[in-house]
Amino acid sequence: MQMYDLLQMIQFGEVNSRYFTKVNDQWNRFQEGREVDNSVVPQEYLDSWKRCRAYRLDPYDLTLSVVENPKQKEFFLNTVKKYEFYLQSVFEIFDLSDFLFKLQTRDGICQLLGQSPLTLMDCSEKNSGTTSSSIALYEDKPAVIFQPFYYRQTYVRKNFGEIHGASAPIHNEKNELIGDVVLLYHYPELSLQAFHMVSLIAKIFDHLYWPLTFGHERQLEQIMNCLPQGIALGSKKETINFCNEKMVDLLEIRKKQNTGQGRKKSLPVFMKAQNDLYTFNHIKGKSPLIQKAKNTAEKIADTYVPVMIYGESGTGKEMFAQAIHNASSRSGGPFIAINCGAIPGELVESELFGYEEGAFTGASKGGKVGKIEAASGGTLFLDEIESMPLKDQIKLLRVLSTRKVQKIGSTKEVPVNVRLISATKTDLLQQADESLFREDLFYRISTFIVELPPLRERKEDIILLAEEFIQRLEKRYSRSSIDMDWSFINALLSYKWRGNVRELEHAMEHAVIMLDKQSSLLLEHLPEKIQDYYLNNTTEEIIEEAMEHENKFGLLALAEQKMIERVLDSVDGNISAAAEQLGINRRTIYRKLQRKENLDS
Repeated sequence: MQMYDLLQMIQFGEVNSRYFTKVNDQWNRFQEGREVDNSVVPQEYLDSWKRCRAYRLDPYDLTLSVVENPKQKEFFLNTVKKYEFYLQSVFEIFDLSDFLFKLQTRDGICQLLGQSPLTLMDCSEKNSGTTSSSIALYEDKPAVIFQPFYYRQTYVRKNFGEIHGASAPIHNEKNELIGDVVLLYHYPELSLQAFHMVSLIAKIFDHLYWPLTFGHERQLEQIMNCLPQGIALGSKKETINFCNEKMVDLLEIRKKQNTGQGRKKSLPVFMKAQNDLYTFNHIKGKSPLIQKAKNTAEKIADTYVPVMIYGESGTGKEMFAQAIHNASSRSGGPFIAINCGAIPGELVESELFGYEEGAFTGASKGGKVGKIEAASGGTLFLDEIESMPLKDQIKLLRVLSTRKVQKIGSTKEVPVNVRLISATKTDLLQQADESLFREDLFYRISTFIVELPPLRERKEDIILLAEEFIQRLEKRYSRSSIDMDWSFINALLSYKWRGNVRELEHAMEHAVIMLDKQSSLLLEHLPEKIQDYYLNNTTEEIIEEAMEHENKFGLLALAEQKMIERVLDSVDGNISAAAEQLGINRRTIYRKLQRKENLDS
């Protein structure tokens, strides 16, 4: 069992008083020199207990380790001053009312920030034992801890009461570990929130604070351009110094109008983001199949498990992926999407994993941040994953196993914390049988499979979706009160939607544009292929029906009557509208209907 397995247990509600009792029993077994059950105690905590024993640290010692050395105090104060901008930003951006916020150096010197008077503690593993900080600093990854996992349980309880913690390491401009940030709290149910919040705080430091401070603007720009949210950085004088590509698209403004000349002269002091990702509320449909897919996705959204979304083109796979991200505790982190089928095979590796400067001919100056690293702390969505080259599948499998990514041309592995959602329209197991996809990767990424039904299998949703698109299009084209004629509705219902929801959306936009100044959408406003399909299908049905009910007037006459009946049904019995659609006058329709009445009598 690993620490991330514990996080999943927290997610599924399996961490409770009964589990804490088991952990406490295992702690007692360890102190007695007996074997510890690794299915109860994650390996990272057990390894720390072993290191504490090797330090000859007394687990029952109640001494508080206060730092008295003036040089150590001066060093910590200088550290705090150095990162003052960052620390102030944390208190301004995050709601820490339920937490105690602590900064700790790599050597273990720590202080509860925002507290006075200044009391420095020696919280190193050698003096304080197993803590979330000792795990985070030793493993160089975010960590969480509950009361029973502390090596010095009695010491912690005596001095701080029932307290739990979450920590995440921070690094300098050379990616060297310099310490960690810690959130302490009294209620275990805050653990997931604390873990994700402290991970995000550390990520902001590593990816934003240092690049801004040391002028690594190219690296910062690459990270921001990976994000699907619109981001603008500006000065106190309300001058926009930088816009990422998404913000430019959202505001429909030119790049040269957004980037000020003073970007290199002053630090941005605010960041504004606009999140236009989909949520589950955006997913419309009352059919049992779409409701099943939606319910499954909602249940697994706030977990750590990888998700595979299966469905034909146009069924809304990325919409579901965004909704899952937005409903999870990672919603504050990035959502990074990449379509593996839209990128040439030889470029997939550099897009996913990034590269160092000079890694290959044509490599950009300063290198490139890969999509996996950019998604750390959030969600990575890999669409058309079946198109990923086999060599990159192997590298992705390693990232998922080690939670570390290595850029092309680099010898270092960077820790990443990514939730993977992938999507496909093919049978990946069949692909595996044909040696086109790795079977071990399939099972790694498909803990849960959400299957999206094609539109032809959810006919009860077609008109509902059409009405939804009309509402959007009314706003886009400054229209109002657009309705749908019966012939228009029948054509939508009878058509075989090969392009699924996406094709329906495009058909509705085509119709609204062709509507011109009219207010009612007619059959003639739809794309020709949908009109032709409807008319041909209607003719075939009428002929088949006439052949089944042949009478003395003959097939042609009966088919003519059936056509008139169909058109009248489509226009809700309006004789004038039916005559216009059929290209005949009203008198002819009355005569044909009278003949039918005579036949029936």
